[in-house]
Amino acid sequence: PYRKHLDTNTVDPAAVDTFLTKLFAETDFQALAHEEKDFQQQLVLDEGHKLGALARGSNVDAPRVTLRAYVDTLIERTRTALADPAHKPEDRLAALRRLSMSAQIAILSVPLPEDVQSDIAKAYAAINKEVGKRNIPVAVRSSAVGEDSADAAFAGAQDTYLNITGAADVVTHVQRNFASGFNVRALEYRLSQIDKEVSERGTPLAEALEKFDFNNIDVSVTIQQMIKSQKAGTAFSIDPASGLDNVVAIDANFGYGESVVGGRVTPDNYLASKDSGLVARTLGKKDLMVDDK
Repeated sequence: PYRKHLDTNTVDPAAVDTFLTKLFAETDFQALAHEEKDFQQQLVLDEGHKLGALARGSNVDAPRVTLRAYVDTLIERTRTALADPAHKPEDRLAALRRLSMSAQIAILSVPLPEDVQSDIAKAYAAINKEVGKRNIPVAVRSSAVGEDSADAAFAGAQDTYLNITGAADVVTHVQRNFASGFNVRALEYRLSQIDKEVSERGTPLAEALEKFDFNNIDVSVTIQQMIKSQKAGTAFSIDPASGLDNVVAIDANFGYGESVVGGRVTPDNYLASKDSGLVARTLGKKDLMVDDK
């Protein structure tokens, strides 16, 4: 579905460029970030809808390209900026943020293909049928394809939305998840892995880019029934910090597990032997909880 959205939907590249240039010229992103740390999620959604509305009233004969082609153009501009040795760290971050917001706005400006929307609605209906209720709340969770490997872990980098109800809202949030493959957190992590490959492992830049480049992004989405949890978290069958394979590593916090998965809190950590039970426990600060309130 992600690839179909990018490869079959089209945009007017000149109109999108004009819209984005005006947005970046008129918006004080630093001020927005000061007011609300996670302002970008709502901003890209609102601006994507504005761009879509403008596109529907624009010149239908204007040259168009696929979303994929337009996003690839954005990536190439960013790659050129990142490769400039004269760029300071703050310049690289600014280029990355521009790619992030531009790509997400473009992806959100065009509705998902109708058959994809239908498939999502059917999947949501199947969950409702299985539970025996209507409009049950679900979590709409994203995962970058190939996000976990021996060298990198993108888990938690893309967006997750909780307590979503109704087929139309589920469709909307699946599309938001598709766009979140380009959120700042995911792109910053991808850039850090490129830099790490080059500086620490001596990997040629071309090879590092091939491994972690921005146009290698694919996003899958899962829809799961919400469970009212008092405590939640993650469990790994191998300790990711030490590599020990004879223990289960558990991180937990109060409320939903999103605070742990998203790296928003220092959770309690437990190491449990697969043979004899609890080995070690480290209590975290747990100063944030995600729940229904």
